[in-house]
Amino acid sequence: MKQDDFLGKATDPKLYDHLNWGNTMSDNSNWHKFLVRSIEPLIPSLQNKEVLDIGSGTGSMYPFFILKGAKSVIGVEPSEQQIKFSSQNHPKFLVKQSTFENYNTSTKFDIIFSLFVSEHILDIEKFFKKAHDLLTDRGSLFFTITDASYEKTPRFNYNIEVHEIEPFLSIVKTNRSAGTMFDIVRPVEYVQKIAEKVGLKIKEHQEIKPDKQYLEDEPRYKELPEKTIAHLIHFTK
Repeated sequence: MKQDDFLGKATDPKLYDHLNWGNTMSDNSNWHKFLVRSIEPLIPSLQNKEVLDIGSGTGSMYPFFILKGAKSVIGVEPSEQQIKFSSQNHPKFLVKQSTFENYNTSTKFDIIFSLFVSEHILDIEKFFKKAHDLLTDRGSLFFTITDASYEKTPRFNYNIEVHEIEPFLSIVKTNRSAGTMFDIVRPVEYVQKIAEKVGLKIKEHQEIKPDKQYLEDEPRYKELPEKTIAHLIHFTK
């Protein structure tokens, strides 16, 4: 497979239509519970806030946003299969089937969430510029990105292929039980610089590592208990 083919797979809007991802990303999955535990301390009250969830997937974050007091939540998700899961589990959640690049709206949002979306975005500067422009004057972007070292680390008997495309861009192909995933991987420091270039400011940056509960729920992570899995970055406008 050529480099362009790997890029095409990683940025394919229908990538998740070919994965058995529903249970893995459901509200009751160990991963979802761990993610919420990890990010909740950094998320302020969403009382009366207009929220945009980029790459809303199965809608698993919707109850969290509502619990936090969000006035309204709009999701943007390109995968038909993911939207199907979302509508079944959260019928009140309004989701627009679209890539973020093609999403058009005149609405400004107080809070934007982008959780593990940049792994499928080729033009990350354009992504941050659009997110910046969709924020209200005092708006915030909560952004997670998989740690580049973790993504490339052999683990869990996965078949992993790493393809270096550019100095700050790699494609990682990972064969999992749910299917084959293609991810764009970038160093977090590089991503932060691009965000700052378009006018976003870093307020907080937290490394996400397996906590005690997750190590109990998913014992395989005991292979790398102190390994940073991902990063949560709170940007402000």
